[in-house]
Amino acid sequence: MGKIVHSNTSRDRELAILAACEELAEELMLVDPADYICLLQTGNMASLADLVSSSIEPFFDEKALSFACSGGFDLSWSRAPAVSLDFEFLHAGIFAFFRMILSRAGADVELNHISFEQVGQTPEANTDHLRQALETARVRKPAR
Repeated sequence: MGKIVHSNTSRDRELAILAACEELAEELMLVDPADYICLLQTGNMASLADLVSSSIEPFFDEKALSFACSGGFDLSWSRAPAVSLDFEFLHAGIFAFFRMILSRAGADVELNHISFEQVGQTPEANTDHLRQALETARVRKPAR
C-alpha cells in the first residue's frame, strides 16, 4: 500500500510551485477575467491555450511547463470572480499536475498529482528536488 503524503508536505509543494510561478501568475492576471470565463464557457480551448501558452513562454522552458487545456471559473453574485487554469510540469524526473487559481486576492495553487522518477529519502528531500526542478526549468533572461 502507498505511503500517504502529509498535508503540510503537500502545502509546502504548492507554495514552491506558487513561488516559481509568481511572474506567470502576474502575467495571466493582466487578462480580464471575463475573457477567460468566455473562453472556458464556450469551450474555445485552442484560443485559451494560445493565450496561456504565450504567457508561459517568457518564464519557463516550453517542454517543462504547459497548459493542460482545462480549467474552470467561479462566478457568483456574492463574491469576486475566480478563474482556475490547469498546468502540467514535467522536468528533471518530476511530473506534477496542478491548478492555478487567479482571483482578486491574488494567485494560489492546488497540487492535484505529483510523481518523482527517483524518490528521495524523505518527503522534504522530494520537495527540495521539486524546488530545484522548478528553478532549472525557468527561462534564463540574458544579462544586459
